[in-house]
Amino acid sequence: MKSIILTGSTSGIGKAVARELLQSDCRVVGIARSENPFPDESNYFHVRKDLSLGSGLEDGFLEAIEKTKGSEEIYLVLNAGTIDPMKPIEQAGSTEIRMAVQLNLTSVLLFASVFIRELEDFQGRKKILSVSSGAAKKAYPGWTVYGATKAAVESLTRNIAVEQSGRKYPVEIVSLAPGVVDTPMQSHIRETSEAEFPLKARFVSLKEEGALKTPEEAAEGILRVLFSQEYPSGSVLDIRELG
Repeated sequence: MKSIILTGSTSGIGKAVARELLQSDCRVVGIARSENPFPDESNYFHVRKDLSLGSGLEDGFLEAIEKTKGSEEIYLVLNAGTIDPMKPIEQAGSTEIRMAVQLNLTSVLLFASVFIRELEDFQGRKKILSVSSGAAKKAYPGWTVYGATKAAVESLTRNIAVEQSGRKYPVEIVSLAPGVVDTPMQSHIRETSEAEFPLKARFVSLKEEGALKTPEEAAEGILRVLFSQEYPSGSVLDIRELG
Protein backbone atom coordinates (compact mmCIF):
# COMPACT_ATOMS: atom_id res chain seq x y z
CA MET A 1 0.00 0.00 0.00
CA LYS A 2 1.03 3.58 -0.65
CA SER A 3 0.80 5.99 2.26
CA ILE A 4 0.79 9.75 1.77
CA ILE A 5 1.26 12.32 4.52
CA LEU A 6 -0.40 15.53 3.35
CA THR A 7 -0.34 18.96 4.96
CA GLY A 8 -3.21 21.35 4.38
CA SER A 9 -5.61 18.50 3.68
CA THR A 10 -8.85 20.22 4.67
CA SER A 11 -9.40 22.74 1.87
CA GLY A 12 -8.45 23.80 -1.65
CA ILE A 13 -5.78 21.81 -3.45
CA GLY A 14 -4.97 19.71 -0.39
CA LYS A 15 -8.53 18.47 0.02
CA ALA A 16 -8.73 17.65 -3.70
CA VAL A 17 -5.45 15.71 -3.48
CA ALA A 18 -6.72 13.76 -0.47
CA ARG A 19 -10.01 12.92 -2.18
CA GLU A 20 -8.23 11.67 -5.31
CA LEU A 21 -5.87 9.53 -3.26
CA LEU A 22 -8.70 7.97 -1.28
CA GLN A 23 -10.43 7.02 -4.51
CA SER A 24 -7.21 5.23 -5.49
CA ASP A 25 -7.24 3.15 -2.28
CA CYS A 26 -4.21 4.89 -0.80
CA ARG A 27 -3.75 5.58 2.90
CA VAL A 28 -3.80 9.32 3.60
CA VAL A 29 -2.59 10.99 6.78
CA GLY A 30 -3.72 14.61 6.77
CA ILE A 31 -2.21 17.35 8.91
CA ALA A 32 -4.19 20.59 9.22
CA ARG A 33 -5.60 23.02 11.75
CA SER A 34 -9.23 22.27 10.84
CA GLU A 35 -11.29 19.23 11.76
CA ASN A 36 -11.22 15.92 9.91
CA PRO A 37 -12.74 16.51 6.45
CA PHE A 38 -13.28 12.80 5.75
CA PRO A 39 -14.72 11.31 8.97
CA ASP A 40 -16.28 8.35 7.14
CA GLU A 41 -13.15 7.29 5.23
CA SER A 42 -11.36 4.32 6.82
CA ASN A 43 -8.13 5.04 4.91
CA TYR A 44 -7.93 8.64 6.11
CA PHE A 45 -6.21 9.56 9.38
CA HIS A 46 -6.20 13.12 10.68
CA VAL A 47 -3.66 14.96 12.83
CA ARG A 48 -5.01 18.33 13.88
CA LYS A 49 -2.19 20.89 14.14
CA ASP A 50 -1.87 24.58 13.31
CA LEU A 51 1.42 24.66 11.40
CA SER A 52 1.71 28.43 11.75
CA LEU A 53 2.13 28.21 15.52
CA GLY A 54 5.11 25.89 15.77
CA SER A 55 4.28 24.21 19.07
CA GLY A 56 4.04 20.42 19.13
CA LEU A 57 4.70 20.02 15.41
CA GLU A 58 7.38 17.36 15.69
CA ASP A 59 5.19 15.20 17.94
CA GLY A 60 2.31 15.64 15.51
CA PHE A 61 4.46 14.61 12.58
CA LEU A 62 5.79 11.57 14.43
CA GLU A 63 2.16 10.60 15.01
CA ALA A 64 1.56 10.93 11.27
CA ILE A 65 4.55 8.73 10.40
CA GLU A 66 3.33 6.09 12.84
CA LYS A 67 0.16 5.79 10.72
CA THR A 68 2.23 4.77 7.67
CA LYS A 69 3.59 1.56 9.21
CA GLY A 70 3.26 -1.46 6.95
CA SER A 71 3.36 0.62 3.76
CA GLU A 72 5.41 -0.33 0.72
CA GLU A 73 5.86 3.29 -0.37
CA ILE A 74 5.66 6.47 1.72
CA TYR A 75 5.20 9.99 0.34
CA LEU A 76 5.10 13.44 1.91
CA VAL A 77 3.18 16.26 0.19
CA LEU A 78 3.94 19.63 1.78
CA ASN A 79 0.99 21.65 0.55
CA ALA A 80 -0.04 23.91 3.46
CA GLY A 81 0.74 27.58 2.99
CA THR A 82 -0.46 31.16 3.27
CA ILE A 83 -0.17 34.19 1.04
CA ASP A 84 -0.50 36.54 4.03
CA PRO A 85 0.73 39.10 4.90
CA MET A 86 -0.33 40.40 1.50
CA LYS A 87 0.88 44.00 1.69
CA PRO A 88 4.07 46.04 1.21
CA ILE A 89 6.72 44.58 3.50
CA GLU A 90 7.04 47.73 5.61
CA GLN A 91 3.35 47.39 6.51
CA ALA A 92 3.64 43.77 7.64
CA GLY A 93 3.76 43.21 11.39
CA SER A 94 6.30 41.00 13.10
CA THR A 95 3.69 38.43 14.15
CA GLU A 96 2.29 38.20 10.61
CA ILE A 97 5.74 37.67 9.14
CA ARG A 98 6.76 35.13 11.77
CA MET A 99 3.60 33.03 11.35
CA ALA A 100 3.87 33.05 7.54
CA VAL A 101 7.51 31.95 7.61
CA GLN A 102 6.63 29.28 10.17
CA LEU A 103 3.88 27.85 7.97
CA ASN A 104 5.42 28.27 4.51
CA LEU A 105 9.03 27.41 5.32
CA THR A 106 9.87 26.31 8.86
CA SER A 107 7.26 23.53 8.92
CA VAL A 108 8.50 22.35 5.51
CA LEU A 109 12.08 22.12 6.79
CA LEU A 110 11.00 20.44 10.02
CA PHE A 111 8.77 17.85 8.38
CA ALA A 112 11.37 17.05 5.72
CA SER A 113 13.99 16.62 8.45
CA VAL A 114 11.85 14.27 10.55
CA PHE A 115 10.64 12.33 7.50
CA ILE A 116 14.21 11.67 6.36
CA ARG A 117 15.46 10.82 9.84
CA GLU A 118 12.63 8.53 10.90
CA LEU A 119 12.54 6.63 7.60
CA GLU A 120 16.31 6.33 7.16
CA ASP A 121 16.18 2.51 7.15
CA PHE A 122 12.94 2.21 5.19
CA GLN A 123 13.78 0.43 1.92
CA GLY A 124 10.64 1.22 -0.07
CA ARG A 125 10.16 4.30 -2.20
CA LYS A 126 10.27 7.55 -0.20
CA LYS A 127 9.50 10.88 -1.81
CA ILE A 128 8.76 14.47 -0.77
CA LEU A 129 6.84 16.92 -2.96
CA SER A 130 6.69 20.54 -1.84
CA VAL A 131 4.07 22.79 -3.42
CA SER A 132 5.78 25.93 -4.70
CA SER A 133 4.55 28.91 -6.72
CA GLY A 134 5.43 31.03 -9.71
CA ALA A 135 6.01 33.74 -7.08
CA ALA A 136 9.25 31.95 -6.18
CA LYS A 137 10.74 33.30 -9.42
CA LYS A 138 8.62 36.32 -10.32
CA ALA A 139 8.26 39.42 -8.14
CA TYR A 140 4.77 40.60 -7.18
CA PRO A 141 4.21 43.78 -5.16
CA GLY A 142 2.66 42.82 -1.84
CA TRP A 143 3.88 39.21 -1.98
CA THR A 144 7.38 39.69 -0.55
CA VAL A 145 6.99 37.21 2.31
CA TYR A 146 5.16 34.65 0.18
CA GLY A 147 7.64 34.85 -2.70
CA ALA A 148 10.64 34.67 -0.36
CA THR A 149 9.37 31.58 1.42
CA LYS A 150 8.49 29.80 -1.83
CA ALA A 151 11.93 30.60 -3.28
CA ALA A 152 13.43 29.08 -0.14
CA VAL A 153 11.32 25.93 -0.64
CA GLU A 154 12.79 25.53 -4.12
CA SER A 155 16.30 26.01 -2.71
CA LEU A 156 15.82 23.41 0.03
CA THR A 157 14.54 20.99 -2.61
CA ARG A 158 17.83 21.20 -4.50
CA ASN A 159 19.92 21.00 -1.35
CA ILE A 160 18.15 18.00 0.16
CA ALA A 161 18.48 16.15 -3.15
CA VAL A 162 22.25 16.68 -3.05
CA GLU A 163 22.42 15.52 0.58
CA GLN A 164 20.43 12.38 -0.19
CA SER A 165 22.29 11.42 -3.36
CA GLY A 166 24.83 9.24 -1.57
CA ARG A 167 22.56 7.63 0.99
CA LYS A 168 21.87 3.91 1.14
CA TYR A 169 18.10 4.40 0.94
CA PRO A 170 17.72 7.94 -0.38
CA VAL A 171 14.62 10.09 -0.17
CA GLU A 172 13.58 11.67 -3.47
CA ILE A 173 12.40 15.27 -3.40
CA VAL A 174 10.86 17.65 -5.95
CA SER A 175 8.95 20.92 -5.81
CA LEU A 176 6.03 21.82 -8.07
CA ALA A 177 4.25 25.08 -8.82
CA PRO A 178 0.64 24.03 -9.63
CA GLY A 179 -0.38 27.16 -11.56
CA VAL A 180 -3.19 29.57 -10.68
CA VAL A 181 -5.94 27.56 -8.99
CA ASP A 182 -9.46 28.53 -7.92
CA THR A 183 -9.02 28.09 -4.16
CA PRO A 184 -9.86 30.10 -1.02
CA MET A 185 -6.43 31.71 -1.43
CA GLN A 186 -7.51 33.13 -4.78
CA SER A 187 -10.73 34.43 -3.24
CA HIS A 188 -8.64 36.16 -0.60
CA ILE A 189 -6.49 37.78 -3.30
CA ARG A 190 -9.55 39.15 -5.08
CA GLU A 191 -10.92 40.57 -1.82
CA THR A 192 -7.68 42.41 -0.97
CA SER A 193 -7.44 46.15 -1.62
CA GLU A 194 -5.37 47.39 -4.54
CA ALA A 195 -3.36 49.48 -2.08
CA GLU A 196 -2.11 46.25 -0.50
CA PHE A 197 -1.91 44.26 -3.75
CA PRO A 198 -1.67 46.48 -6.87
CA LEU A 199 -2.13 43.56 -9.28
CA LYS A 200 -5.54 42.62 -7.90
CA ALA A 201 -7.33 43.44 -11.19
CA ARG A 202 -5.31 40.81 -13.03
CA PHE A 203 -6.50 38.04 -10.72
CA VAL A 204 -10.08 39.29 -10.83
CA SER A 205 -9.88 39.03 -14.64
CA LEU A 206 -8.53 35.47 -14.46
CA LYS A 207 -11.58 34.46 -12.45
CA GLU A 208 -14.03 36.28 -14.72
CA GLU A 209 -12.44 34.77 -17.84
CA GLY A 210 -12.56 31.22 -16.46
CA ALA A 211 -8.77 30.96 -16.64
CA LEU A 212 -8.27 29.43 -13.20
CA LYS A 213 -7.60 25.72 -12.78
CA THR A 214 -9.92 23.76 -10.55
CA PRO A 215 -8.44 22.19 -7.41
CA GLU A 216 -9.13 18.81 -8.99
CA GLU A 217 -7.03 19.69 -12.05
CA ALA A 218 -4.21 20.87 -9.81
CA ALA A 219 -4.46 17.69 -7.73
CA GLU A 220 -4.16 15.54 -10.85
CA GLY A 221 -0.95 17.32 -11.82
CA ILE A 222 0.51 17.04 -8.32
CA LEU A 223 -0.17 13.31 -8.13
CA ARG A 224 1.18 12.71 -11.61
CA VAL A 225 4.49 14.25 -10.57
CA LEU A 226 4.44 12.65 -7.12
CA PHE A 227 4.25 9.10 -8.41
CA SER A 228 6.28 9.62 -11.60
CA GLN A 229 9.78 8.22 -12.05
CA GLU A 230 10.43 10.76 -14.81
CA TYR A 231 11.66 13.74 -12.81
CA PRO A 232 15.06 13.50 -11.10
CA SER A 233 15.32 14.23 -7.41
CA GLY A 234 15.97 17.93 -6.89
CA SER A 235 13.74 18.97 -9.80
CA VAL A 236 11.99 22.33 -9.43
CA LEU A 237 8.97 22.09 -11.68
CA ASP A 238 6.09 24.24 -12.93
CA ILE A 239 2.97 22.36 -14.03
CA ARG A 240 2.46 24.87 -16.85
CA GLU A 241 5.75 23.77 -18.40
CA LEU A 242 5.10 20.02 -18.24
CA GLY A 243 2.29 19.82 -20.79
